[in-house]
Amino acid sequence: MMKIDQNAVRELLSHSDAEVWQTIRQIAGSKGFRLPEKTPDPAQMQKLRATLGDPSGIRLGDAIRIVNEYRKEERKS
Repeated sequence: MMKIDQNAVRELLSHSDAEVWQTIRQIAGSKGFRLPEKTPDPAQMQKLRATLGDPSGIRLGDAIRIVNEYRKEERKS
């Protein structure tokens, strides 16, 4: 199980949506995943921020679901 540095998460969440999304893209890219370049809309970013900031820990399934919803919407436009 991957241990998440909560201080690093708090620091990340203090940044703009665009900066948070670029960091998420960089991390995903380092693991072989490709995410759209365009920052998700504010509602989707709020969901991601809530998932990342959950004090009980990041629920990977929730984060994947949110990103997949965004990817589907991006393909439609």
